[in-house]
Amino acid sequence: MKKVLSAILLVLTVLTGSIYGKYEKKESEVKKNPKDIVDFYAIIPGNYIDSSMGSLSFQERLNYLEKGPNKEVIVDTKNAYIYVSTIPGDYSVKQTIVYFVKSDKTKIIAVSTTGESGECGEYSIFNFYEYKNGKFNYVTDQVVPKLSIDLFADAKDKKSITSKMNKAMVYKIVLPQFGTTCKVYPVGICEIDNSMDPDEYNKYLQIEDRFAYSYLELKWNKQKCKFEFGKKYKK
Repeated sequence: MKKVLSAILLVLTVLTGSIYGKYEKKESEVKKNPKDIVDFYAIIPGNYIDSSMGSLSFQERLNYLEKGPNKEVIVDTKNAYIYVSTIPGDYSVKQTIVYFVKSDKTKIIAVSTTGESGECGEYSIFNFYEYKNGKFNYVTDQVVPKLSIDLFADAKDKKSITSKMNKAMVYKIVLPQFGTTCKVYPVGICEIDNSMDPDEYNKYLQIEDRFAYSYLELKWNKQKCKFEFGKKYKK
C-alpha cells in the first residue's frame, strides 16, 4: 500500500511540477537567445502587449501562463502560439502572441489584443514586430496589406466610403494556432470620437449593415516575407 501511495505521489509531483518546470528560464539566457514563443512573450517590451501582462516582470510573466480563476490559457510551443483570456479589471481581455518565420529564418512576432470597453463595445489592436539583433522592430505596415472598408462592403456602397470612415474603422485579426493564415474581421467604428459628423456616421452604419463579406484571409508568404490577401467569406 505504501508503494502505491508513493507511486501516486510521485506521479502527482511530476504532473504539477511539469507546469512550473516548463517555464523555468533564465532571463539573461532568454534575452541572449530566445528560442520559442514563450521566450518572445517573456521579453517583448511591456508596451507592446496588454498592460495586464506588460507590467509584469520576466518571472511573473512566466507564472502568468498558469490557468486560474476566470482565466483561459493555451501555450502551444510546437506551433508558436500563446493565448490568454482573462478579466484583469471590469472587462475581459484576450491576448494572442504568435510568430511567423521569414525565408532567412528571422521571426515576425504578431500580437493581437481584443477586449471590451464601456464606451465602444469590442476593441481590437494588432501589431507585428521583427525580432532582429535583440530588438523588436515595428513592421506592421511592411508585412500587412492595407485594410479598408471596401474589402468587405457591397459593390454599390464602395463609392460612398470616405477617408474618415477608413481612418476610424477597426479590424480584428485572429492569429492562427495552426498554419500561417490569419482571419480579418471588420469590428466597426466607435460612435464616440470618430471625427465624423452624425450624417457621415449614419451613412457608415448603412454601409456596414450591407457588408457583403464577414471576414477575409491573410496568408503568410514566407518567400516575400509578408501577408497577402486570400479568400473572402460572404455573410
